[in-house]
Amino acid sequence: MLRHLPTGTRESLGERASWRSLGAFLPVLASGVFCFAFFDASILALLPLYGMDKGLNEGLAVLLVTVVLTGDAMFQTPLGWLADRVGIRRVHLSCAVVFSLSLLALPLMLGSRIQLMAICLLLGAAAGALYTLSLVRAGKTFNGQKLIMINALFGFFWSAGSVAGPVVSGMLIGITGYDGLIVTWWPAGVLFLLIQCLCKNEKTLLASEQEDDMDEATESAR
Repeated sequence: MLRHLPTGTRESLGERASWRSLGAFLPVLASGVFCFAFFDASILALLPLYGMDKGLNEGLAVLLVTVVLTGDAMFQTPLGWLADRVGIRRVHLSCAVVFSLSLLALPLMLGSRIQLMAICLLLGAAAGALYTLSLVRAGKTFNGQKLIMINALFGFFWSAGSVAGPVVSGMLIGITGYDGLIVTWWPAGVLFLLIQCLCKNEKTLLASEQEDDMDEATESAR
């Protein structure tokens, strides 16, 4: 990921990152954890109900959850391999796009069992990668006490997403019907994408840290 930087800047960001950098980069990582937890907690309870409301039999509606979780479990290793080769941020953003598009496509696939299973498998893979790649990016960017701190904060955002997901989804279902389930999940993916685009990435953080070091060295020289 840092191979495109000049040779002199390929120093480990984990050794250089300041506490200020942790605060600046936290939204990028925490949004992936929150988005996945929001989605994960909701599907376990509400996806079967959504399926039955759309005319699926009970067995098939429950199977949708299994397929989503299978996609989550099966594709994390291949996506990690891909991230190592084409760039972790690029894969992370791509998974968010796939997640959002899969949610929009889900209601259109209800008429075909094969297409429905395929889109649920893809949805699970993309959603799981939002969380997994957030952890990987944290490990690549920070170490020591800062990594411990950010993992503790991940626990907070996971809990917040796990609580907010079913509550918000349930409220919207009560107002708009079960179509509100998709309306709830889709903005979570879009929010993740917006945060990724608006906040600093790893390369920007490293450049910022080096500028600060140069400023400090200049001040010391005076």
